[in-house]
Amino acid sequence: ISPGTTWDELPVGATRAFRRRTATVHCFASRHRITRSMYQREVGQDELRVGQMRLQAVGDYIRGHSDGNHIWSCNAAIREFLGDLPGEHLTPRQAGSNQYKKSTSCSMIYSAKPSPLLTSIFGERGISPDDICEERELETIIQMATRIAVRDPDSIEHLTYYVYDTVQAAHLASYLKKTGYVDVNLNVIDLGFAHLPNLVGTPGPKVRVLTPEEGLERKVRQNELARQRNIRSRARKA
Repeated sequence: ISPGTTWDELPVGATRAFRRRTATVHCFASRHRITRSMYQREVGQDELRVGQMRLQAVGDYIRGHSDGNHIWSCNAAIREFLGDLPGEHLTPRQAGSNQYKKSTSCSMIYSAKPSPLLTSIFGERGISPDDICEERELETIIQMATRIAVRDPDSIEHLTYYVYDTVQAAHLASYLKKTGYVDVNLNVIDLGFAHLPNLVGTPGPKVRVLTPEEGLERKVRQNELARQRNIRSRARKA
């Protein structure tokens, strides 16, 4: 986590009266994840690789389906291929603010998978690559997604989100549902590669079903990560 990052959460199951609203979480891939290898340029590279062309297609789609009432973010290296999108560009770890709570759409085309070295270091402490990804990537997407009108108690506007893959989309949809006042629909947009697997030779985490014991162990680790985030947050506010 970068120094100075401020984490805040919407009140899940809150008693405050938030008006009910709907949301659609769109994504562009159901059988592969967004990874660093998709967008990194190689030394001496002249032509675009397949992953870079996919990101271009995603950018073209979002530009054709968004207006100025939209905030967006991405990795710096992804922006070369995604291009600029309508609305306000924010940094991935945007600090907490109500400035954008009238916006009704948000795009976050973002990857923060752990490197092999980081995976090895945290693996010795019993922290899995999935746990690291949730902390670094999925929770960062949540923070961006909650900048818009979902945080406005009086809004009844439909909310539109764009992320890259179904793992990101499912995580965001689950969070929104847990607020208790958002009805969520998840939609996969097929631009010709939605149902294709990872590119040959492309590393990336495989999504697998956990056993009940593994699920319990992961939940314990997630609770510990959440506890540490709360400690850091309180320390920054002190």
